[in-house]
Amino acid sequence: MLLIRNGTIIDGTGKPAYKGDIFVTGGRISAIGAFPNKKADTVIDALGLTVTPGFIDVNNDSDHHLALFTNPGQSDFLAQGVTTIIGGHCGASLAPLLYGSLESVRKWANPDEVNVNWRWLPEFFRTLGTQKLGVNFGTLVGHSTIRRAIIGEDLRDLTDNELAVLKSIVWRSMSEGAL
Repeated sequence: MLLIRNGTIIDGTGKPAYKGDIFVTGGRISAIGAFPNKKADTVIDALGLTVTPGFIDVNNDSDHHLALFTNPGQSDFLAQGVTTIIGGHCGASLAPLLYGSLESVRKWANPDEVNVNWRWLPEFFRTLGTQKLGVNFGTLVGHSTIRRAIIGEDLRDLTDNELAVLKSIVWRSMSEGAL
């Protein structure tokens, strides 16, 4: 059990900050209020400090640089209060990787440093699950990654058939857990 006392709490609901205590049981917040007589295994005096929910970084490159695999603890984010990161930005994602789209990853990372043994999102999430990630992770679907899988490096509009394939891959990826 953990008790955080005397903190200025910003709870993320939009209401003004307030002074209070936070009681944590089993790794989850179990009560927020004033607990002057409550005992706990660990007590943190947060007097003069602000206590907030974890922040979400909605635009980072941890996936682009394969840092989810080479630095899974992501301590740099945690030190800033970030507990969730979202990847797949700038049109590039680590899944799905189809028909040679792995080559597009080489533009921003060296996939030879990591065993890239997935194609679709469930396989990617399973592989990611073998890491001891310090943060929560979600991913967008990289439209450029999919586009490169379909037409390579050609700079042209997609045909109707190619667009239909792209849409079906995006749809499948969304149903498999992409954001």
